[in-house]
Amino acid sequence: GRAHHAAAALSCCEGVSAGGTPAAVSGSLDRTVQCNDLGAEQQGNVIGRHDAAVRCVEFLREPNMVVSGGWDARVKAWDPRAGEAAPIFDVQQPGKVFAMDKSGSSGLLVGHAGRTLWLYDIRKMSEPKDERMSSNSMQTRCVRMYEQGNCYVTGSIDGRVSVDYVDGQLGKKHFKFKCHRVENRIYPVNAIALHPVYGTFATGGCDAKVMVWDPVNRKRVHVFPDFSNSVASLDFSADGSQLAVAVSYTFEDGDQPSRYGGDTVVVHTLSENEVCRTKAH
Repeated sequence: GRAHHAAAALSCCEGVSAGGTPAAVSGSLDRTVQCNDLGAEQQGNVIGRHDAAVRCVEFLREPNMVVSGGWDARVKAWDPRAGEAAPIFDVQQPGKVFAMDKSGSSGLLVGHAGRTLWLYDIRKMSEPKDERMSSNSMQTRCVRMYEQGNCYVTGSIDGRVSVDYVDGQLGKKHFKFKCHRVENRIYPVNAIALHPVYGTFATGGCDAKVMVWDPVNRKRVHVFPDFSNSVASLDFSADGSQLAVAVSYTFEDGDQPSRYGGDTVVVHTLSENEVCRTKAH
């Protein structure tokens, strides 16, 4: 399949095409949401539009729904089988959508400009079931929510990550820590990925580093060798045996022609000691 946007793609996720085959769903600066059948030769279909850039897309398999969040401060949902049709829902947000993640079949966490975080049950989008401020003091760059919906991880532009629990889960308190810093330089945390087996998580930043963290024992598990450029995105395979890292300059230092090009995706086969939780002492 081929995806072509008129401007940069800002987000991508797996999905299902109108014919029920595997697809890639993408959101772009061109304000569109596309669904691209991975087995087809033709160009993907536009299934939705925003009034500003589409920063985030997520696919919820159980209701077969694509959810998109945009810089127009809207969260919308689309049926990939319906082509370009009216959204299933269209919900006003308190600011530009900067980050978003799903949990289970009905949880949706949305992070905004202004550091607000709204947690929804997509079966009742009339109002969020929880509204809170990020534990980080600077702008939110990425969020990831555990499948059970009881915990989420937030990364910010000031090289910090916070781990927060929903509804005071088991009496646990949130905590945050510094990361992706080199001497006196502070780098944004661009991406977070949750390990599907061990419950650890990886972070990737503009310092060209990927680190793995243990949220239970509050320790760093592993630091990978530096990559050739900023880490723009990363994710674990479904079984947790591999880690894919997208390496690309993300303009954190402005216009730097020497850092253009060389965009690549590195797939690393993991050993247990790189991602397994540390033992408590």
